[in-house]
Amino acid sequence: MSEKLVNSDPIQPEPAPSPLSGGAPEDEKPKRRKLRWWQKLALVGFSFVLLVIVELTLWLIGYGPVLDFVVPRLDRGSERVMGINPEAYERFHGRLSLERARFAPWREFIDPKPAGTFRVMFMGESTVEGYPHAPNGSAPAFLEVMLKEAWPDKRVEVINCGVTAINSWSLRIWAQEVLKCQPDMLILYAGHNEFYGGCGPGSLSGAGTNRSRVLAHIWLRDLRLVRLLSDVIDIFRPRSAAPQGLLMEQLARDRQIPLDSGIYAGCRDNFRANLEDIARAAREANVPLVLCSLVSNEKDLVPMTSVHRKDLTPEQRKAWQAHFDAGLAADKAWEWKRAIDIYQEATRIDDTHAELIYRLAQTKEHLGAYDEARGLYRRARDLDALRFRATTEFSDVVRDVAGRNQNLFVDVLPLFESASPHGLIGWNLMTDHLHPTVQGHYLMAKAICEAIARDKARRWEAIDTARLPAYEQCTVRLGNDQMSEMVSKITVYKLTEGFPYAGTPNAALHDRLEQEILAWQVSLSGPTAIGHQNWSTTPSYDALHYHVGKAYLDAGDHGQAIMYFRRAEQRSEPHSLPAARAKCGLALARLASAATPDERQAARTYVTELQPWLRDATSMHPDQQGEFDRLRQELIQTLANTPE
Repeated sequence: MSEKLVNSDPIQPEPAPSPLSGGAPEDEKPKRRKLRWWQKLALVGFSFVLLVIVELTLWLIGYGPVLDFVVPRLDRGSERVMGINPEAYERFHGRLSLERARFAPWREFIDPKPAGTFRVMFMGESTVEGYPHAPNGSAPAFLEVMLKEAWPDKRVEVINCGVTAINSWSLRIWAQEVLKCQPDMLILYAGHNEFYGGCGPGSLSGAGTNRSRVLAHIWLRDLRLVRLLSDVIDIFRPRSAAPQGLLMEQLARDRQIPLDSGIYAGCRDNFRANLEDIARAAREANVPLVLCSLVSNEKDLVPMTSVHRKDLTPEQRKAWQAHFDAGLAADKAWEWKRAIDIYQEATRIDDTHAELIYRLAQTKEHLGAYDEARGLYRRARDLDALRFRATTEFSDVVRDVAGRNQNLFVDVLPLFESASPHGLIGWNLMTDHLHPTVQGHYLMAKAICEAIARDKARRWEAIDTARLPAYEQCTVRLGNDQMSEMVSKITVYKLTEGFPYAGTPNAALHDRLEQEILAWQVSLSGPTAIGHQNWSTTPSYDALHYHVGKAYLDAGDHGQAIMYFRRAEQRSEPHSLPAARAKCGLALARLASAATPDERQAARTYVTELQPWLRDATSMHPDQQGEFDRLRQELIQTLANTPE
């Protein structure tokens, strides 16, 4: 039986698809097969496993720099020399375009802690590090001198853990490592860098103020795979894309953070949470924690950035500006009372402008209303929208956290006020916007000792504050002198050449320092002038004191050479090449000056004992072995030519 055809027309061949038609008709294209849910899950799992394998591989081969905060420097078998890692800042900052090679000098201590040692770990930012001074001008150095005097039966060591340009995000992580180093006391002075330090909300490496997001940001930066990707990007990134300028300019991304902004509030809350984490870690490690309030330049630094209220109308701003300009004119004419009246008219329009409050504080000071001036100076600092100085509220947070966790709170501010004319803190104790002078560092250490003496919990042996050495005694022991002070001023002078000082009223600091430095340089003569000339033209980290000592040695003045070499050693990092040069210079000066058999024997013994130190230093700095070997050979040759 034949089948009935649906279409009786003859079967025609289908036309070939046109070259412009895109191939087969839409309804006849092969459809993409959709992945089922378990296939998608398997693909995600495979990708995750692959990333884990890559991460583990990079970790096993040791890719990238060691970014631990505490690292071993030398293994002596029964003990290890540990050090604070100067490269640890990269964990939070990444690479910056800096002339300064490191953010923190090496600090050394022995692991395990020698018997009878009372170990203090002093953590913080550039202030704790000692900037702009050498290590012997820092608060940790002064504290060690004071505690040794107060507790003569203890072997006291204060380890300086200060690092430039970091903040509480770094400290909360590094504290975990520091607490494993057997400290008997952990001290924290921090809070100025919360906005522009690593991961600060106003910095280049910031991730906002959402705490979970910042913690995730830090976790991701710790991955070796992320470091690898970052390194690859850096290879192809043009040099012009790298941050430019001095350190402060590179760090500050958001340069207007008002006091009433969400960024400010979020940063303050994260600071509190980070301090709480550190306090909890110290409590779990059974290590007493000391938290310090913050000080900065209030009187002599014009606010760096002033902002108006957001709701000001153009008419109000115009009226405000007229009052402000008139107040400045009265100020310059020394018409203080009239200036106050005009400034107060401006505050009725907008009292959140930092420079207005600062100028009002100046007029109050001129009229002798010092208490009012102090409050206004502090208010002006707090309103400064370029947040390089911590506000009063941050010190209040420190006090509150210390109280809640039964930590020892050290209020540094009263000692600074008592040492300042009329209680107004300025250039008398500050080198710039927040870094203390050497005397300021002494006061910080003294405040800590006095707080320990008042500690009702009796966590440590009592301190007789009457036995604490005076400032002059401490500076002599630590080797601080006028030359040290001038080197610090030269450092600050370079800082003030750029942002945020240049082109502002605060550029006056740069001009003043220039005059002081030039006057000092003109006063130099003889070997001191020669040493200064060699230092200023030699690209090295050697202390000025070393070059002056060398000039005195060449001139045959061995007594002066010995003094300057010793001070150069005190200013140098332990087991560094500058320290080695200072020690070897001291040895040569002692050999040359020895006039009696006993003196010659003492000098030869010093040279002999210096040899193992040089070997250790060479092991810690293998890239500088040639320089260490040259110093060792010079000593051996000089010793051979010296009569016994």
